[in-house]
Amino acid sequence: MDARQLARVLTQTIEDGALAPGAQLPSQSALMKDHGVSRHVVRKALGLLEERQLITSWQGSGSVVRGREWPYPITSRTRIHISLQESGARMRIKVLKTLEKKRPSPDVAQLLGVSLREKLPFIEFLLIADGLPIALGHHFIHPSVPVDILKRVEEIGEIADAYAAIGIEDYFRTRTMVRVRMPSERETDLLEIPRQQPLFVLLGLNVSVDRKPLEVTEAIVRGDRIRLDI
Repeated sequence: MDARQLARVLTQTIEDGALAPGAQLPSQSALMKDHGVSRHVVRKALGLLEERQLITSWQGSGSVVRGREWPYPITSRTRIHISLQESGARMRIKVLKTLEKKRPSPDVAQLLGVSLREKLPFIEFLLIADGLPIALGHHFIHPSVPVDILKRVEEIGEIADAYAAIGIEDYFRTRTMVRVRMPSERETDLLEIPRQQPLFVLLGLNVSVDRKPLEVTEAIVRGDRIRLDI
């Protein structure tokens, strides 16, 4: 059996549903043993599957079956859950944490124009698309926003509607910074990803209609399921 033949066998296994999205393929050693081929053949076959975007390989974690990839356009009205809904995802938002006071990072403080010593209202969400945890959302709220925003978020469960409930009907994104980094242990647990899988981290400044700083958001997004459109 050559690499193309092995790739066809593995492709059929995936298309038949025997390996669901997110499932891990057998190790290279197991594939060698099961199919009586060399490691070179296995690696070439896996490379073919990656070229066809059927699997993703992470160093130290093997290969996993790719699932659906959702676009995430970065615009002046960036709302990740709305973008995913418009792409057909069934969205659920879970409030993980609200804090009246959390110290900001230097980047957050600079974007909001506040002192590093100032502690800010903070909200953490978990976004779930089609039953899959897809992103963490951190919101650092400007001190000028009524602290009642936290109570509204806990009641409503979503940030835009919570802002509307306190009289902030609309807001805009004016700046977005994108980084890639490896996840923390907590992030791997919440997002159900291997430790070796990179994350997109998007830090954005949202302002009110009169251009006053409203919040800085930090979206921590699975790199295997989200495609950034910038």
